[in-house]
Amino acid sequence: METASLLFRLFRFALRGYYQNAFEYFISLAPSVALLTDKSSSETGDSEPPVPLGLSPSNITVEWLTHLLQKKELLSKDNRIRSFELSTFGEVGQMSELYRMTLSTAKESTLTPSSLIVKCNDRSIKGRVVGSLTLVHETEHGFFRDFSEEAQSVIPHPKVYFQAYDAATDNGLLIMEEIRNVRHQKLGVTMSVSQTKSHLSQIAALHAQYWQDPKLMSFDWLVNNSARREQTWGTMMKLMWKSKGKPRLVSIMSPKNIDTIEMFVQNSDKWCKKIDSCTYTLLHGDMNPYNLLIPKEDSDNQNIVTVDWQTVIRGNWSQDVAYFFASNLNPSTRKAHDDELLEHYRCELVKRGIDLSPEQLASDIVLGNIYVLVFFVMSFSVLEPSDPTQLEIMNYFTECVTYILDKDDSVRHMLESLL
Repeated sequence: METASLLFRLFRFALRGYYQNAFEYFISLAPSVALLTDKSSSETGDSEPPVPLGLSPSNITVEWLTHLLQKKELLSKDNRIRSFELSTFGEVGQMSELYRMTLSTAKESTLTPSSLIVKCNDRSIKGRVVGSLTLVHETEHGFFRDFSEEAQSVIPHPKVYFQAYDAATDNGLLIMEEIRNVRHQKLGVTMSVSQTKSHLSQIAALHAQYWQDPKLMSFDWLVNNSARREQTWGTMMKLMWKSKGKPRLVSIMSPKNIDTIEMFVQNSDKWCKKIDSCTYTLLHGDMNPYNLLIPKEDSDNQNIVTVDWQTVIRGNWSQDVAYFFASNLNPSTRKAHDDELLEHYRCELVKRGIDLSPEQLASDIVLGNIYVLVFFVMSFSVLEPSDPTQLEIMNYFTECVTYILDKDDSVRHMLESLL
């Protein structure tokens, strides 16, 4: 097993240094992937059943699950899990896999949830490569271990009942509550102004709680993730932009806007240095519609629930806010309410003791709008226009980015100032 661990340590190191050969290199190591199913994570005490081998849902046992839920006081000591079923849930095949675990108990129980959500690594070659490059599994486990409990009071997110991460293999396993009586926000169906303000209040509360907090410099996973973005984003964007992004956009975007995006792609390192010198806080990093659970009208709790904490990063507040605007508000709504919504966010910070001036707000949001281009370039390079659903996403974000770049020349002026 030490051989498998060593191979994967060397493999992950190689991936980070040689992006262009990542897929070929991984495939050459494919025979060792089978060894992962024999890899145990941290050992439990003598009286506890062992953690699932390889941190794989397929290795979860009713004995282990019974012990876990009793330990979390979700199952009484005189009851047990009789059986469970796993069914795919949500979007599968990106960097993680999601399953709904439907539970059956020996006795009827008012405590045990009828279902849980299980999240683990995507087992495909592509998923493992992308996950290793982007550190998403290490990041999400870091958030739930180091921040989730105290952040729960300011920004609702699923409770985690079990988590384990093995750095040697980059394997992770999360068992979470299933949030009920909610719906996913749909891409292109813009949030109402009242919903937007409600979630901006949550975002502001999260940002205010960690505003310039030295603690954000003390966790290795967060420091490394933040420090590496110049390397990871810059390298991947250059490759993706040249191979697919730019050729696809030539016929649908103005030459000026393509030139502005090109300027960013080629000088993203300077943008990283600029935004790293700004006021920092803890960011979710990917508040797109699929990661926001909207309460149904008959729900007792009307708070939006934020899921998928794989892209947590230390950075400037504007990154979260600008991307939230771009992915949840269509341009027509933004034209009418941009200034109002930004001022709402600023006022929510002020309520919590953070003095962000209107002038700094206006300057920072330009840097945040440039951050949106990271997602735009990468998504436009990996999505396939032959797929109607993916084409819809591409068209939506093209419209959003066109709005940002056409609104005024602030993005271009900011990029030119960095040269």
